[in-house]
Formats: sequence, C-alpha cells, structure tokens
Amino acid sequence: MAEQLDSSPLGFRIQRFLSGDKVRFLVQRDSDKSIPLALSILEAHLSYKTDSHNSVYDNLYCLTFLYAWADKFNIDIDKTTLKGDFLKPAQVNHFSFWLKNRGKRTRNKGPISVQVINRVLTYCKGFFVFFATQCAEMVETGIERAIKHKSYLDYIDHQFSDQKVKERVKRVADDLSEEDIYLIEDYLRPDKRVKNCPKVSKAQVVRDYLFWRFAIEFGLREGEILALRLEDLPTRQSNSIKIVRIEDRGSDYIDPRGQYAPRPKTLSRELGFVLSNSPIPHLINEYTTKYRKRKVLKHGRKVFEWIMDKPAFLLLSHQHDRGDPLSVAAAQDIADDIRVNTGTSFRWHLARHAFFNRAYSGLLEIKDKDPTQHDARLEDLVYWGGWQSSDSLQIYVNRARRNRAETALSIYGSRQNWGALNHE
Repeated sequence: MAEQLDSSPLGFRIQRFLSGDKVRFLVQRDSDKSIPLALSILEAHLSYKTDSHNSVYDNLYCLTFLYAWADKFNIDIDKTTLKGDFLKPAQVNHFSFWLKNRGKRTRNKGPISVQVINRVLTYCKGFFVFFATQCAEMVETGIERAIKHKSYLDYIDHQFSDQKVKERVKRVADDLSEEDIYLIEDYLRPDKRVKNCPKVSKAQVVRDYLFWRFAIEFGLREGEILALRLEDLPTRQSNSIKIVRIEDRGSDYIDPRGQYAPRPKTLSRELGFVLSNSPIPHLINEYTTKYRKRKVLKHGRKVFEWIMDKPAFLLLSHQHDRGDPLSVAAAQDIADDIRVNTGTSFRWHLARHAFFNRAYSGLLEIKDKDPTQHDARLEDLVYWGGWQSSDSLQIYVNRARRNRAETALSIYGSRQNWGALNHE
C-alpha cells in the first residue's frame, strides 16, 4: 500500500464521489475552494485509463505538493501545463529543494520518507509529460516534429529524474516474528477470547479470528477479505477461496458500500488451502450458520433473521446488529485492538507480508533442492499474490537475501504445518 501522509498542511482537499459505479475525485484549494483545472483534466484521463481509484488518488495527492509549492511562490501551474510548457530548470531545482526540506521536518507522522519524495517527483514528471504530449505546439512537421517532441519529453524526464534522492537501502518487506504470530493467534482464539474479553460478542470473536486466518494463511489484503462474498467461499465442488475484483463482478454489480469501498489492485484468482489443519472451513460454517443475522422489529419486538442481501458479504459489522458489511474503519479498529492486547506492531498488511516472506523462503528451499522447479513455482507465487509480474516480489526477495542465514519456516515447500499457529 502507498504511504499516506497528512495533507492538511498542503492546503488542498481531495473529495471523492461516485459517478455511476466509478469512484471519482475533485481537488480543491482550502483557501478559496477553487479547482485546479489541469488536475481535473488529469483526473478524468486517469479515471478512464485505470480501474484503480487508489492509484488515481495517490497520483493526485502527490501533485498537490507541486501545487502547494507553486501557490506559495506565485507560479501558475495550470497556465503552464495547458500551454504544453514546462518549468524553468531553476524552478524544478527550487521545487525539489522545497520538497526535500519538507521531508526533513518532523511532524506527527514523522518526516516524509525518501520513497514518498521520489514518488512525488515521478508523478510530477508524468504530469508535465502528459500535458506536453497533449498541448505543446510545434512548428515542425513529420519526422522533425517527432524528433523534437521526443527530445522535449526526454528533457522533462531528465529534469525530474535528476532530482530524485538515491535510496541507499533496498526496501524489504516488514514481517511478523514467529513469537508475534503466536501471541496474535493465542489472543484471537475464540475459546480464549470469549473468556478473556466478556464485552466482545461471540459473533465478533469468531469474525475477528476468521479475518486473521484469511490474512495469515492466504496472505490476503485487508480489502480482499472485506470484499469476500458467500459465493466466493469453498464448496463441496471446489475447496478453494475465490478472490474476485470488484471490476470483475459483472456490469450489473453495485457495491452497497459506496465510494469508500476498498478496491485492491490485485488480480482475481482462486486459491486452495495451504495448511492441512486450517480451521477456516469450520469457522466459515460456524459464522454463517450462527452469526450472519440482523436484528429486526417484528410484531412489536426485536428478533434476529437471516441476512439475504445481495451481494452477500461474508463478514459483517455486529455493532447494533444491523447486518452492515464490515467497514475498513472497523477492520482497522480490530487491528488496533490486536496491537494493544498483544504488544506487537500489528496491522493487517503485516500478515500478508508474513505469509509471503515465508512463502518466498520456501521457494528458495525448492531452488536449492531442484532448480528446475524454481521458475514455475515463482510464477505460482506471483499468481497467488494477485500480482501482474514478479517485480512485486522484490521486497520479499530483499528480505530473504538478508535473512538467508536464518532458519525460516516454509509453508510453500513440502511442509503443511505452521508451528506458531498450532494449539497443541
């Protein structure tokens, strides 16, 4: 997930809204509610080009740094870009200096990281390249025009690329230690949590444990778990979990969760069970047969009834027993509770990292024993993660290289057990 920063000091607000079934964005200045025209044009282009509204938001958010700098120093970015023009080299240098200086300031969420600074510069480069391609006027024609245009785009590329900060430390995936996993597993086990947390309902206890096991056993993203429907669960005919992107659910699909529904960029896929002793099938059965209910008023009294809504999301919010789908905010509250009660640095995405760190370590074991299988199993792992290429595995590769001398549990090799998740 892209790093999110506090945007209030920038003086811009990014409003999201639904247009049909698509999440769209509108950028406004806080000071006078004016709308940067170039950002609106870019938003329309990006929304048409990609089905990931998170990517569109990240792009627009990074560009608010450029506009905040320009507003501070009376530079009209809209006028420049809509003519296909570019900043002067001294202005690019000044923006880069201003951005990096912001990165050194310690705020509530800490300084802006090198990765964010470089991402802002990358999006700014793409922003100017887009408008140079669309709006730049050139007197040349034919081959001469193409050569000059390419030279102009290369110049823009060089100006921003030259400002990037060198990342001297390769990114590695964060991880949960075996002790962390044991503590979380021990805390969330329904038989213990019911006794230790009497204020938490049995429905919530089973739901939270099921959420955890989906995350740690399958390496699923938080948004993928929240989007699971009853029809995506294992059946007698197919003992697997189906991850179906919102965009792949058909033209008539309407997400009742609205504009704030998570839409992970990962691809649709079907995943079988890795652990032979997985409690997930039992948990699904218990949760769906006992707790997927809502409280309604019938004949003057409140009673529970089975939820028949379409789409039938698996995990529900049991607050007030209205049967609403579990929200991102509620899932984050569960993660906060786990963090406080286990003393770990837990967040849901760490469970995904924990799975793939161990999966890639298992892949290295396979490579050591039989190199001929490595490439095929690597492609399997890319599919499992829902990625488009093995490039997304690089952070796990880097960690595996760093930890190569350590003994790691393999759940992707020949073993089908995970000690920290065992109750014996």
